[in-house]
Amino acid sequence: MSILKDPARNTTVIAGTGNLASTQPAVVSGASRAELRFLTVENIGGGGQWSNAMYNNWADSLKLSHVTLKSSGESQFGHIGMSNNHSTLSAVDVTVNVSGNGANEGITNSYTSFVANNLNLTVTGNSDVIGLYNDPAARHLNNVKIRITGGGSMATPFGMAEESRSRSQIPTLLLQMDAMEC
Repeated sequence: MSILKDPARNTTVIAGTGNLASTQPAVVSGASRAELRFLTVENIGGGGQWSNAMYNNWADSLKLSHVTLKSSGESQFGHIGMSNNHSTLSAVDVTVNVSGNGANEGITNSYTSFVANNLNLTVTGNSDVIGLYNDPAARHLNNVKIRITGGGSMATPFGMAEESRSRSQIPTLLLQMDAMEC
């Protein structure tokens, strides 16, 4: 197992613009049997199609602990804190902050098994805003806080959006949605 951690706890920031040539630019890409601890990962934009802080594609048994994911700045379509595709991961004490132009999403799960405890998502945008999107995915989430602030006359804010094939178990969910004036 590979472990990337900050020994001083939450003082290390990995920042960048991601791979702008990709349709899923990200600062960090998760790997199978890897673990991230006590880190902040930040995508500061840069004009790519989607500005992702973290992208996990076919990452098996990935673990996140005390991690903050941020995505903001300029992008063509929007920002995503963490995008998971065909992955299995667990997260404890993870914070996601997403803001900037475009359609923004906190966490996107596609064909993913996602287990999280103490998950805090804050997503702000001037178009469609989604805290947690699942297509299809199986999740067991405990103590989840989602704060959504979205605006624009054609915008649709979603705290959590699920496709019909998704299955969620969420014992504790706090959802706060604030409308921006147009």
